[in-house]
Amino acid sequence: MRNQQATSTTQEEALPAKRPVVMLTLDEGRTPFVALDRAITLARKLSSDLLVVGAVASGERVEERTRAQLVRLMSRLDLLVVPHGIEIVVRQGAPCEVAVSVGKAADPVLVVMNPSNHTAGGLATAVSDALGRPVLVARDPVPEGHVVVATDMLDLRYPVLSRCRPLAQALRRSATFVHNAPATCRLAAPLEATRSDVSANWLAQIAADAKLARLQTLAAEAGDDVEAVVVRSDRTVDAILEVANGRNADVVAVGHPIGSGRLRLRSHHTSERIVEHCRRSVLVIPFEREVRRAS
Repeated sequence: MRNQQATSTTQEEALPAKRPVVMLTLDEGRTPFVALDRAITLARKLSSDLLVVGAVASGERVEERTRAQLVRLMSRLDLLVVPHGIEIVVRQGAPCEVAVSVGKAADPVLVVMNPSNHTAGGLATAVSDALGRPVLVARDPVPEGHVVVATDMLDLRYPVLSRCRPLAQALRRSATFVHNAPATCRLAAPLEATRSDVSANWLAQIAADAKLARLQTLAAEAGDDVEAVVVRSDRTVDAILEVANGRNADVVAVGHPIGSGRLRLRSHHTSERIVEHCRRSVLVIPFEREVRRAS
């Protein structure tokens, strides 16, 4: 490889921090070429170094399996153009523990991982929660696909929308901002007690229209290639996935409130369930929840 260096470090060695870092995590002895391609593309677009982190379990044949994995990885890197530095770190431990440990030292701008069987949602949100950094669960790319960004519009800063925009620009993708409004209005009950002519559906539609107007304004401010969509459903995950399928999404971005993760691998939060059930790449964006609500 030209202008490239790939080194292996031990647990005791310090990690350099000369340039921004995109971190790719590997686990269970697999070499995820899709995730690798995504990580290299984003590292190049973001002018970042690439840090490849391998987590291996202790036991027999660990060294042999790890060596074979790195050989496959390096053969793949020989075919790709990576203008900045590449570093490989292999440590023993659970994937989440290794990713968090190395990530805290490297402070990556983005973490890329492959979807593990039935644990991708919990792993992605746990790592994102612990590092406070976006995590991309990489699946097969969709040529000319959109970046679909889901927002609950509860935070007046709209952190998920603002933090996802650079990714869409790096991937050269148009974006769709989507919000799911409830099918019925929770505030309708006390109003109906005094006004029988006020229906819950009517109030919910007014709320949805107001959210759409606000989301359209945010989309217009973000750029000409951004559209706004508001759907009404009591099944948030299904609604977001339906929009993603309809827009031929390449990446689905969803927020994850910091502090809601518990370093566990059991899905329950909306972001975890989207990672588990979406057929496309999912970007988990951590953010601090504010008390205020957007009107």
